[in-house]
Amino acid sequence: MEIPKYIQNKIKQQNEACKKASKLEAEIENWCQLSGFDPYSKEYEEIKGRLVDAVAPLNADKIKEIANRIEY
Repeated sequence: MEIPKYIQNKIKQQNEACKKASKLEAEIENWCQLSGFDPYSKEYEEIKGRLVDAVAPLNADKIKEIANRIEY
């Protein structure tokens, strides 16, 4: 099954958003360190949550593999 171009674009957009979110997270953690706030403390980890729990990048090749196994 061919993945529609608009879905391929959405996968690309989601992956780009995940990269941007990772960069933002790194900037925030850098600020925390510079300000004397430990971004690796248990307290910070509890309030921050995990980026992967929010949105994770998609592997377009794996999605295509799954789609190719679907028979109509």
